[in-house]
Amino acid sequence: MPSHDEQADNNPNPLPEPANQQPECINDEILRRAGWLRGFRVDGVDEPRISAYKVASYVDGALPFIEDSDTSNLVTNTIISTNKRELNYFHRGWSLGATRTISPWTSSRIAANDQPNPEGMWFTRITKTKRVKLEVQLEDLIPAPEFEASIEEALEHPTTAEKFQGVYRVLSRWGDVVPLEIEIGSSIALSGADLKPIQVSTASIMAICIIG
Repeated sequence: MPSHDEQADNNPNPLPEPANQQPECINDEILRRAGWLRGFRVDGVDEPRISAYKVASYVDGALPFIEDSDTSNLVTNTIISTNKRELNYFHRGWSLGATRTISPWTSSRIAANDQPNPEGMWFTRITKTKRVKLEVQLEDLIPAPEFEASIEEALEHPTTAEKFQGVYRVLSRWGDVVPLEIEIGSSIALSGADLKPIQVSTASIMAICIIG
């Protein structure tokens, strides 16, 4: 398989919910594009997809942690994929734990899509500069009223099959998972079936970054 490329004081500071009180380095558009407090559809093999809808908000008085980092500090990791879905998710910056944690509902939706997901061994080497890390506790979030109402409506169907189909439709719209931790920054990912060219390419990229 050919390799492919994709430019994909640690003091926690609270992030107030109102947009006009957020730190200058984070605005609503950045958070929206990163999928913060939005659902992600992870039933596809090709890539995770961000829902257009905000599925959660903070409970009264709750705030996330923000951790800034030195943008000159490059971190490189190599991850081994065992199937095509893992390869595509790792290549887009998803962690090992996030990619391989699959709920029964998500597993069922993946099976229902019936997409080819060939097994094998691939390597992803990702070099990133983390700028900001956001983290929130599950108990500090409440579901969006519209999402909650949609789930309740789906579960009111008379038969089990109709309940399942109703929940599937809700998850297709709102997403399967909500990330409780994200990193916002810059990254370069190299993936392929052969590790050696990826290591050489990554070394060249890091040399360019350091010299530049």
